[in-house]
Formats: sequence, structure tokens, C-alpha cells
Amino acid sequence: MVCGAAGQAADLHQLAKSGRLTPQTASLTVADHDKQMTLNILTAAGVQVTETGPAPDGGLAWDHVMATAQQRVDGEWDRITAVAEALLAAPDFTLTGTQAAQFAGITA
Repeated sequence: MVCGAAGQAADLHQLAKSGRLTPQTASLTVADHDKQMTLNILTAAGVQVTETGPAPDGGLAWDHVMATAQQRVDGEWDRITAVAEALLAAPDFTLTGTQAAQFAGITA
């Protein structure tokens, strides 16, 4: 449910961590195409989502989706940055899934 909101959540996290989070910089993180993709996926799965206001019965509010994405990004930030740093250092900026998992520390 949070995949489409994770990019925006990561942008917000990075801005906050670097001390550059302002209302103006936060507005630059809005990714309408990611939001629309997420809304389409949830709707196709039968989940009603409101873009503003309270969640409908049995559904979700976009604010809740974003808050969940932010919690996930905050909790996984060290892994996210480890993979990002490995990508930047990798030849042709590529990693296999196995390599990414190893850099993230999620494999044995």
C-alpha cells in the first residue's frame, strides 16, 4: 500500500535529515504520478481511498498511506542509504538483487 508514497517519504526524510526541510522544499517532493499509481492499484484491489479528509468505511485516507510510508522509510533509512551508496559506487550504477540485499543486511 505504501510503495507509491515511499519516494516522497524518502525525499522528505532526506530533507529533514539534512536540515533543508521547509514548506517550499516539501512541496517539491510531491509526486502526483506515484500517488495516482498507488490510488489506481488500491482502487483495483477494492480499497477506497480519499485524497483528503477522513477515510471511508473500510478504506484509507491518503494521509494515513503517507504516514505509513514515512514510518517505513524512517525505520529502514540505514538500509536505504546503504543500498544507495553501494549503487553510487558500483560499476554502471547497477547491483543485482542479491547484492542489494547484502548491502541492506537482509540476507544471511
